[in-house]
Amino acid sequence: MTRSESLPRSAHHVWPAERFYWAVIESAPAGRRDGAFNNRLFDGLLDEQVPANVVGLHAVYLTTHGDRLLACAAKRAELDALPEDATSLRPASVPAFAESLAPPDAASRINLLQGPYEPRPVRRERERRTNVVLPALVGTFALAGVGFARRASADKAFAADARASAVSVLGACAELLDAPTDITIGEIRDRVREFRLTRSRPDSAPRDAAGCLTGLLAGWPTVDGAQTQSLRVDSSGAHIVVHAPDIDAARAFASGVAAPPGLARGEPQVDASASGAVLRLRLAHQPEAAP
Repeated sequence: MTRSESLPRSAHHVWPAERFYWAVIESAPAGRRDGAFNNRLFDGLLDEQVPANVVGLHAVYLTTHGDRLLACAAKRAELDALPEDATSLRPASVPAFAESLAPPDAASRINLLQGPYEPRPVRRERERRTNVVLPALVGTFALAGVGFARRASADKAFAADARASAVSVLGACAELLDAPTDITIGEIRDRVREFRLTRSRPDSAPRDAAGCLTGLLAGWPTVDGAQTQSLRVDSSGAHIVVHAPDIDAARAFASGVAAPPGLARGEPQVDASASGAVLRLRLAHQPEAAP
C-alpha cells in the first residue's frame, strides 16, 4: 500500500479497498455493538493478521454475520495528512474475501474518522448539543429536587403533629391505666381487651374509669391539626383538653366526641389562644336510676 501524492480536497473521502488493511476477527469479544466503531481493545487481535505494525495503524470494526468482526485499518500518517475539513473516510468497497461475510452496505457503513480522528465539525456539533441539553437536564433535576424537598418538609411537619397528638393520648391513657409513660398502642389495646374479658365474668367488679376510657377512645374524633393536651377520667366523669388550629376546628372536635353510656356531655368551652384555640369539654356521670 503506497501513499498517494495528493489527497482530494473534499469533506467526504473515498479510497480504494487496496489502500486499507483488512482482517476478519473470527471470535469477537463480548460487549461489541452493531455498526463500525473504534475500540483499541481489539487492536491486539488485529496485530496477528496484518503485515504492518498495529501501533502505526488506526482501525475500525464492523459487525458481520456470526460472531465475527471485519477490521478496516489505515496508516495514521496518511490520516494525519487529510484536510482539516474532512468529515469522513470510507472504502469504495470491501475486499473480495469479505464480500460473503459483510452486509451489502458494509463499505458505506465504515468511516475511519472516529475516535482520535473524529472531525472537528462533528466534535463541535456534539459538544454544542451537549451544552444545550445538559443545562436543561440540570434545571429539570433541580426543579424536581425542590419539589421533593418541599413535599418532604410538609410530610415531616404532618408526621410531627401526628406524633405529638399520639404521644399526648398515650400519656393520658398510661396515667389512667396506671401504666408506664412509654406504653404502646398495642399494650393499651391488650389492657382494654383484658378489661372487657374481666367485665364479662359474673364475679368481676365494675371498673367505671376503664369503661369510660374504652368508650371515649372507640369514638375519638379526627380533626386535622387537633392535638390532645389531656384526657382525665375520675369519679365525676371525663375531662378533655384539646388544642386546635382555630375555633372552628375546636368546635368540630367537640361535636365529634361521642358520650359513652352513663356519661352526659356538657357544654364545650372554647377559648382563643395565640396559636389557635383551646377546647375544654367535660362529660359527667349520670346519676343511676333508683330501683
